[in-house]
Amino acid sequence: MKLPVIKNRLFALLLVFALLFSGCSKQTQKTSGDCYIYLLNAQKTSLYPLAYNYRYESTDERINELFTMLMQSGEAGEYAASFSSSVNLVNWSLSESGVLTCVFSSSYYDMSTSEEVLMRAAIVKTLTQLEAVTALEFYVMEEPLTLNRTVIGTMTAEQFLEDVGVSVSTIKCTLYFANKRKTKLVPVMVEVEGDNYYTSEQLILATLIEGPKTDEYCATIPAGTKINQIVTKDSICYVDLSSEFMNYQEGMPAELTIYSIVNSLAELTNVSKVVFTVEGSTRNLYIDLDLTQIFEHSLELIQE
Repeated sequence: MKLPVIKNRLFALLLVFALLFSGCSKQTQKTSGDCYIYLLNAQKTSLYPLAYNYRYESTDERINELFTMLMQSGEAGEYAASFSSSVNLVNWSLSESGVLTCVFSSSYYDMSTSEEVLMRAAIVKTLTQLEAVTALEFYVMEEPLTLNRTVIGTMTAEQFLEDVGVSVSTIKCTLYFANKRKTKLVPVMVEVEGDNYYTSEQLILATLIEGPKTDEYCATIPAGTKINQIVTKDSICYVDLSSEFMNYQEGMPAELTIYSIVNSLAELTNVSKVVFTVEGSTRNLYIDLDLTQIFEHSLELIQE
């Protein structure tokens, strides 16, 4: 069995032998214990909570212990490991505020969507049961975990349903790209495939950032832009983007970039206005456009 590289290698090795030879892989699902280890069901389609009693006392030891248990599979096939055998945990650290930062190998991005979501949910739901751990954040090598051009950020157990599973669906939406002369916006109907862990707002903006699939139109958003956060409340969509968004694009008017986002999001029935921030802060200008205002859908920039 391939083990993740955890904080204390010697302790990890001793821990693995202790757990394996004490018969932990022969456990059956129980209803009570100190905590639950969130493994996968036999079909690997949802989480399988297994009641567990801690064998160690300190927080550091228990973190290593829980990571090791996440890699266990039932000998009778009744449950499977939720920690992918293709991914290494390079290291972890726990801040004074209780945020557990986990750094994974680059192979993290090789997982399928369902495998990634289930593994992430299992780790978060298992580790946040420790009193000292309030939330987790994932890094892949030196960069924050980014999926669908969205920085995942800190995670708590409440962000995941109790019955975690993945369903894939396709949504039809209208995206606004620039015409080839970069003078007007052109509405383009597209189909976007996503799973139940991404909102329509996230999928639309991520697809808009990727740009058009044909050279008939031009991308409006600077390359490398990431979605730090996107939340809709009271019909206002709050969009926080990475610093790359401020990079100048030659020949692309600021209003086309901004209104390509606004118009695309405003196609959703729950969005009527959009507010922008960059790296969590309000910027006065986007090139020459006032970025402090609340934006609404604009017909003036749409090509007839």
